[in-house]
Amino acid sequence: LTIIVIFLSPSLAKNFGKGSPVQMNTAPFVEMKVVLGFTVPEARAIVDYREKNGAFKSVDDVLKIPGLDPARLEAQKSRMAF
Repeated sequence: LTIIVIFLSPSLAKNFGKGSPVQMNTAPFVEMKVVLGFTVPEARAIVDYREKNGAFKSVDDVLKIPGLDPARLEAQKSRMAF
């Protein structure tokens, strides 16, 4: 028998499954992965890009990141806040 315990950050717990938008300029890597469904490389690329280039103003800024799936961005853009 294996028991898995997952601790969610307050912001992740608040957003998980409730449809609340994810703050793309402050969300941690794990929130983008779990709530928005980005892959590990995509979530890492978003955080890295944000740290190097500053705050996103819109989903169009996120689209500038190489390697992101445009279809995933389109599907999740209503769940992103800037």
